[in-house]
Amino acid sequence: RTFRNGKNRDLIHKGDEVSFLSGAVSQRGLETQIKVRIYPQGKKIFLDEKLARSTSVLLELLPVIIFSPADHGIIDGDSQDRKHFLNRAAVNVDWEYAEDSQAYNKVLLQRNRILRDAADQAWSTNRLLDVLANWDEQLYHYGARLILRRHYYLSDLAPKVAEEYKRISLSNEEFQITYEPFGEEESLCPETEAELREIFSKKTKDSLRRDLASGSTQVGPHKDEILLTLNGNKAKFYASQGEKRTCALALRLGELSLFRAKLNKPPILLFDDVSSELDLARRHSLVELLRKENTQVLITATELPSSLIGDVGRMFEHLDLNAVGVRD
Repeated sequence: RTFRNGKNRDLIHKGDEVSFLSGAVSQRGLETQIKVRIYPQGKKIFLDEKLARSTSVLLELLPVIIFSPADHGIIDGDSQDRKHFLNRAAVNVDWEYAEDSQAYNKVLLQRNRILRDAADQAWSTNRLLDVLANWDEQLYHYGARLILRRHYYLSDLAPKVAEEYKRISLSNEEFQITYEPFGEEESLCPETEAELREIFSKKTKDSLRRDLASGSTQVGPHKDEILLTLNGNKAKFYASQGEKRTCALALRLGELSLFRAKLNKPPILLFDDVSSELDLARRHSLVELLRKENTQVLITATELPSSLIGDVGRMFEHLDLNAVGVRD
């Protein structure tokens, strides 16, 4: 997957109908061959020439954590940017998360289609409720599961992120994460799927008029928010640019720390567009991380940050992407 919000078509060479990726993962003495075919309408993943039943199989085999300059969007962007971060991070330690998320999004798409048809064709309320009944039950089911998974992941992530922020900033400032299901600041404390389904059901029924007017579902985990605060103030509005960069780095390092704690193995680390002009705190954290992590690391940069690589003291193979052909 691209870590940017691109479409499959963006990953296919202009004029072609499909892209191919292949590689091998060597882990604990076992080697697995991976092939991915990317079509405009979807992807097919093959492990040792067998079609994978779901993407979660590949996530388990090839976990990846990405550090990117675009991470500032997690702090400065909208709720979609924060959910994008959450979705990518959570699937690395909870492989069923991706399946629940995909199932929820499929049901949501169908429900929105029905709402638009109902508005265009002036359906009666009874007909609309009859058509929605089955889809709503699925929406509540997968939505409740997704909210609960997000709650558990963020509850585990929050203390690690707070610890990383203090370590990087060399301060006692409090960087906090608060999960807000349904995007409500008076955040719920979900306990069970049954409880969440009941809450979700009530909110959806109360929102039916708004849903019809907008032609889209106005309640659900697609409206979730992740509140990020620094010393009790929203980081997006009150943190300085340096503090925001530190917040973004603390989120990624917290993600890595939680991954190691839960799975007891290292992920592949990707560092996109690493500049030699990192500020001192982030440079120090990056060097320390690269020194201690016994894992594969891929770094992209417009110029090779030779001084940074020298500080790390690890062997890196330099690959000039300008010299690599994009096609056979």
